[in-house]
Formats: sequence, C-alpha cells, structure tokens
Amino acid sequence: MSAAGHKLLNQGKVRHTYSVPDLPYLMLSVATDRISINDFVLGSTIEKKGAVLTSTTVHWLISELTGISHHLVAYGTAIDKFLLPGAKKDPDLRSRTLVVRKLDMFDLECVGRGYITGSMYKEYRRIGFDQTGGMLWGHLLPPGLKDGSELPEAIFTPTTKAQTGHDEPLDWREVRKKYGLDPEMLTLHYYTIASRYARARGIILADTKFEFGTHGERALVLGDEVLTPDSSRFWDAGSYSESIEKGKTPTSHDKQYVRDYGKGIKTPFSDGKGAAIVGIGNLDPANPEHQQFVGSLTLPPEVSERTTGIYLGIHDKLTGRHLPAFA
Repeated sequence: MSAAGHKLLNQGKVRHTYSVPDLPYLMLSVATDRISINDFVLGSTIEKKGAVLTSTTVHWLISELTGISHHLVAYGTAIDKFLLPGAKKDPDLRSRTLVVRKLDMFDLECVGRGYITGSMYKEYRRIGFDQTGGMLWGHLLPPGLKDGSELPEAIFTPTTKAQTGHDEPLDWREVRKKYGLDPEMLTLHYYTIASRYARARGIILADTKFEFGTHGERALVLGDEVLTPDSSRFWDAGSYSESIEKGKTPTSHDKQYVRDYGKGIKTPFSDGKGAAIVGIGNLDPANPEHQQFVGSLTLPPEVSERTTGIYLGIHDKLTGRHLPAFA
C-alpha cells in the first residue's frame, strides 16, 4: 500500500505515514490490511481491514466524541486536495487514508478498562489475587474475579509504547507525575462515552487504547486510531452473562479470534528448559528469528474470511451503516 509520489515518513505494524507536499505540519495516515497479534505482524492480510479501521475512527471522532481536540483534518473524497496528481481519485486510498495533523506524541499508551481480561487477568491469576485480592498496576482489585468480570469501576492502566518487544504496564501514579492528570481523565472520559454508546447497541467495550500528543499548544490532542477492533476489545452483550457463568471468555468482535488462532501455532523454537514453544504469544517480539518466523505465517483462508466478517460486523453495529464507497 502506497500513496503515489508521497514521501514515506514511517512504516508501522499496520499504518504507513506519508508527507503532504507544502504542508509539513500534516501527514497522510494510511491503514493497511496487515494484522498484528502479540506485537508480531503476520504474513497474511485481512480484506477490508484498513478501510474498517479508518471508517470506524472517523465515526467516533466526527459523530460521537464531538467537541474534543483530535488530529483528523480530512477523510474520504476530501483527502484528494492534499494528494499529488498520481494519487488522486483512488477509491482504495480514499477508503483507508486520513489526513492528520502531526503531533508530538507521548511515549505512552493510555488504556481504559471496565473489565478484567487479557494481560491484566493473567497477572491477577499469576500473583494469586483471584484468591486474596490485592494491588495490581496501582489499582486495588477484589478477589474472585473471573476472566471477563466487570470491574467495580473503570480504571486507567497505561503502558509503555515499545518499539521492540512487548508494551509494559505502568503505574498510573507515575504517569500522573510525569504527564499530569489529563491523559488519565481524558482516557476514562472517552471510555465512558464510548462504553455507553456501544452498550446501547448490544456491545460491551471491555477495554480500549488511546494515544495523545500535542501540537504547539498545551492541551492534549487525541491521535492515532480511535476505538477500532484493533485497539479495543468488543464483546457481545447478549451472551456475556452466560459466558462468564460458564467460565468462558465472552464472544468477541475484534482481533481476539486471530489471537486465539495464534495460541495453537507450533513454532520451531524451544524455551529455556528445552520444551517446544507453542503459541505466538509465547515468542519474543524482540527476537529477529521469532519476528521472521511469524512474518512468514499465512492464515488459512477460512480464518482470514471469518476475521473480515468480524471486522465488517462490528463496524456496521457501531456506525449503523456499511463501509462507504469512494468511487
């Protein structure tokens, strides 16, 4: 995926950014169809995924999180006036590209959680807090929580933004000392708005990630993707209670399906005890050999097709429409 003639500024796991001629304070953010899990990029792509991420982000910023400071400048057909002639009037590029303000981004990922799952639940169990309760990542958690249990209140669980390896949890109190109250307050405010909106449409927003930066002013600006199935966990509200009672993770409408598929991948690597490593999540993203192996993997067609269906489905539920066409 490229923007013809535009200079590539950065190539991320899923997004490429490009320069905008004569407007150095702007850039093109192009969402590809690549998919990453456990900080690895797989060798397969997911059809229409980039368009889903772009359209979903636009929906939240334009329709629901109104009145906030964000980086979005143009989308859809409106991006053409920022493009070089060779890139104009391209329906595919219009579907997956945002024109955004460049921000001085915080070296921080701001996670809002209303439910315990994923890495937090794994650590909760490992320490034994499921039996005793205790202080985890700066939050006092009660005993007896199951995977997917609703927390007493939404919490702020920031992480590092690692260039290599895994993101690591940060204590919110240390983040508050360094960045002030705004990242925490805005994260929980936006999470609450989005959670209520999603719940009214039969979806539970278990957790989500926001990223903030500044643009020549003191106030924070919301950047990157917003409340997408890549950056969030969306669960089916109708089957939630039954799933928790049975000790099952709730039905997801995000990339958890691919994460679950990755748990069964047999790798050619061994751990420190000589045992074969099974599961992409048990590999080290800072290890080039592990990265090369995962990058060579292709998803079975049925997994790719189902993932496309999941992404299109949650997009339609949240936005109330199908993907727009930009012919």
